[in-house]
Amino acid sequence: MDQHLERTFSHPSGQKLKAVCVTVDSGHHTQQVYEFCKRKQPNRVYPVKGESNRGVPIVSRMSVDKRTNVRLNMVGTDTAKETVFSRLQIEDVGEGYCHFPIHYDEECFAMLTAEHCVQRFHKGVARREWVLQKGQRRNEALDIFVYNFVTLKILNPNFEVLEKNMNEPESPALKKVNKPYKIRRERSFISGFK
Repeated sequence: MDQHLERTFSHPSGQKLKAVCVTVDSGHHTQQVYEFCKRKQPNRVYPVKGESNRGVPIVSRMSVDKRTNVRLNMVGTDTAKETVFSRLQIEDVGEGYCHFPIHYDEECFAMLTAEHCVQRFHKGVARREWVLQKGQRRNEALDIFVYNFVTLKILNPNFEVLEKNMNEPESPALKKVNKPYKIRRERSFISGFK
C-alpha cells in the first residue's frame, strides 16, 4: 500500500499529483487497518467505517479508537450511495456531473451500478437496503466511488484555488541563497575602550 501512497499522477496540465488524503475501509481486518492508519495518520490516511442507517450524513462524525488512538470517520453509506446514483443520472456537464476516464470498460460501469435500493421488513419495520442486482456479483467500483466521495468530503478542497494552481505554470524551484553576513563582536564596557 505504501507504494500507492507515494505514486504520482500526471494531470493534463503537466502538473504532478499525489494523494493528499486517503481513506481505508475498516469493515474487515479492522485492527490491521487501524494499525496501518495510525502510522500513516500524519499523511492524512484515515480508516472509515460504514453506517447503513438512512439519513446519516456522508461523513457523520469522527471518533478516536481508544485502543489505538487512531482517528476513525463514520460514513453514511446509504446517503453516499443515494448521492452517487443521483449524480450518475446528471447528463449535462456542470455541478455534480461525473467524469470518467475513457479507458473505463463495460465491466467497470456494471460494478458501479451493481446495486439498487430495496425496501425490506425487519420485525415489521420497513428498512431500506442496498443489494446487488440479479446477475451481479461484484460491486468494487461502487465501493471505491463511494469512498472516494467520502475522502473528498473529509478533505473539503477549495476547487477555485486548485483550478488556479493547476493553470499556473510550474515555477522552477528557487534556490535559497544565504546572504553573507558580518560577524559582529559584542561590545561591552571593557571591550569598547581601545
